[in-house]
Amino acid sequence: MVDQAEREAIWDQLKAIAMKDGKLTPDEEELMISIISDIEKYSHLLQKAKADGKIDSKEEKELFEGRMEIIEKAYAKARTDKIVSSEERALLKEMVKIIRAM
Repeated sequence: MVDQAEREAIWDQLKAIAMKDGKLTPDEEELMISIISDIEKYSHLLQKAKADGKIDSKEEKELFEGRMEIIEKAYAKARTDKIVSSEERALLKEMVKIIRAM
């Protein structure tokens, strides 16, 4: 599970990306909040899969589907205004990087 310190570290990491242009837009902030929520959900799913010390093929499929759902949801969130800014693209890439590192 993602604890408070990890959540804050992820927030800071995402905020640094969003602030590259010197401002944090409401769209970027909403995307960051959504990304952190989804990373927490994925962390819970991963922890549940690892509970018995191994990840079987069914759990691997569930994890893959969970990752894909998170990526699709985040991309849809970024496209809410029909424009995906360079900062939003960078946030999406960072989200994938964080999930893969888990």
